[in-house]
Amino acid sequence: MTKYLPLITATNQQSQVVLFIGTGSNVSTQENQRACSLTVKRLHKVLDSGATPIVINPSHPSHIDTIEQEFKPLEIDIKIINRQIDSSDLTTLGRPITQGIVDRIFINLASDHVHLISSLYQQCIKLRIPINTYQQPKYSTFHIIPTYTDPGGSGLQISITTNGKGYILDERIKRDIVNNLPSNISDIISNMGLLRDQLLQSQYNINNSLLYDKDTSTSLPELGYGLDNDPWDSHKFNQFIEEDSDQSQCQSDQRQLDQKYRRSRWLSQIMEYYPLSQLDKISLKDLDSLNDDNSSNGSSSPSISISPPSTKGSISLVGSGPGSISMLTLGALHEIKNADLILSDKLVPQTVLDLIPLETRVIIAKKFPGNAERAQNEFLSLGLDALQQGLHVVRLKQGDPYIFGRGGEEYLWFNERGFKPLVIPGLSSSLASTVVAQIPATQRGVADQVLICTGTGRKGILPQVPEYVKTRTTVFLMALHRAEVLQKTLLEGKWDPEVPLAIVERASCPDQRVTRTKLKYLSQVVEEIGSRPPGLIVIGHSISQLVTTDLKDFTDSITHHIDEGFHDVDVDLSISYN
Repeated sequence: MTKYLPLITATNQQSQVVLFIGTGSNVSTQENQRACSLTVKRLHKVLDSGATPIVINPSHPSHIDTIEQEFKPLEIDIKIINRQIDSSDLTTLGRPITQGIVDRIFINLASDHVHLISSLYQQCIKLRIPINTYQQPKYSTFHIIPTYTDPGGSGLQISITTNGKGYILDERIKRDIVNNLPSNISDIISNMGLLRDQLLQSQYNINNSLLYDKDTSTSLPELGYGLDNDPWDSHKFNQFIEEDSDQSQCQSDQRQLDQKYRRSRWLSQIMEYYPLSQLDKISLKDLDSLNDDNSSNGSSSPSISISPPSTKGSISLVGSGPGSISMLTLGALHEIKNADLILSDKLVPQTVLDLIPLETRVIIAKKFPGNAERAQNEFLSLGLDALQQGLHVVRLKQGDPYIFGRGGEEYLWFNERGFKPLVIPGLSSSLASTVVAQIPATQRGVADQVLICTGTGRKGILPQVPEYVKTRTTVFLMALHRAEVLQKTLLEGKWDPEVPLAIVERASCPDQRVTRTKLKYLSQVVEEIGSRPPGLIVIGHSISQLVTTDLKDFTDSITHHIDEGFHDVDVDLSISYN
């Protein structure tokens, strides 16, 4: 049976009318809030696309206030029709140019409206109106997929879909792609667009007839440098163009066209092959200089210094810190750059792994639930084999090797076999995470001690939890996956259910997430937000010291607050390592 995949396109919605039917659940306050927040997010996306949204049949009276309060500060008046949807609305609320038919529909009604949803879907099919019904693919002709939009305004959008196979993997893939883009990606795209426009204008001015001539109007895409994306894969992309030092040799009209537009061909070659991070500096003058016989070949590419392999087996236990390369020590960076083999924890962030030279062999630990001991033994054997071959081995660990990283065990194991490890400390996530989450682990009059615990002991058993001390900040590593058990154990141990709590995930990474709540809501919040490893739990009154009132007063209806993202400092790693 043939399996068809959806056709992904970028749709121009400017001036279109988008109808929102329903705004979510009307069962409970918490579900109401979550459902309406989805509608608000989609309203923002529709407005950003240049379309005009209309909300009809709000699912709950409070949703009207929520929408109005969201957009009033932006001076945006969302049209809300507070009545039941009628089938005629699909053909009367649209633009005059479409004879009243709306351009797109989002449905977010409770599941008990299935007959209404089915009827609206059938009508949309007949009228060819794209329709999306929340969490009901059966009644949808399109779906919203995770999309990154460049905040720099370059026009870059990156959308990812696994068409239902990857579940939340779509979002992670999107984050990984975005996090690996050059920091100057906005300037790169804007500059390439400007350069293309300058080339086209220049070529129009040279000879308008060449572009508008009946026989040559399709030559640009056929030559492999058209304006749409599809033709760029043309087999003529690298087609030979004869040097034109002797213009008298150019006999054919096609050859003249080739020569006229070879700067466009050169631009396409630059886009395809030049280092991406350097494309923001290319100018029209650079392309013109290629015609100059006396021009140089351009600036030389930066050389890469590669250290020779070690002749004596050695091993380092290296802490990579919480994730940000600005928190990576110079000692750790030196070891990473000079390793022959790197045995890395699976939680070491991609930003750190990207610093590893391409020629260095890297093995990532397979420490999945139920496989930790086997994976650890495999790493020990791999490290010993490499050492016996005279290689320099780096055991790369997230955080600090000696803070729940088995560093002590590995030191003893290799030392007993004749290889004394060099230990490079790293910033432990247990303390660095409190800083990036705006939590003073200690504060006079509030917290006079810090305790670091693990939520996962030997063989995965929850260790004995400490007693509650009001003036202590307690950090639980590797505990999110058993939040419910931890919460139950702490409350049974007479911990204050009202004590502030913070969940810090992927600390100091671009996709860092800090969730503030109270101990009594821990399991409920974790179930709602999911998990973004590596993560930890911080409990104590110091959590509330640097935040405003709305970030520390939680109720049964507002159980938590989330802060997304971490803005790192720029770090210059252009250092020669010998």
